[in-house]
Amino acid sequence: MVSVPEISRPTKDDKMVGREWIKAFRVAQRTNWYQPTLWAVITEVANLPGHRHTLSPTAILRDLKACSLLFDGLSRQVLGNFFEGSPGN
Repeated sequence: MVSVPEISRPTKDDKMVGREWIKAFRVAQRTNWYQPTLWAVITEVANLPGHRHTLSPTAILRDLKACSLLFDGLSRQVLGNFFEGSPGN
């Protein structure tokens, strides 16, 4: 006699339930924002007259993204950690 759990157990041939994954997986691209060449530009923008006293990461990031596509992946938290002196992850 076959039990109910054995009968109702799905087999490998059954189609998976749920939505199919559309996008292909790809390796994450990570940028070392602490490179001297990138930080030279960041500190130059931070020393502009509008940012000199506030050091607002949001305002600096807005100007950086307007100036170059290199900074599209930069987050406000990374800038804030740099100006506070906290080490990066």
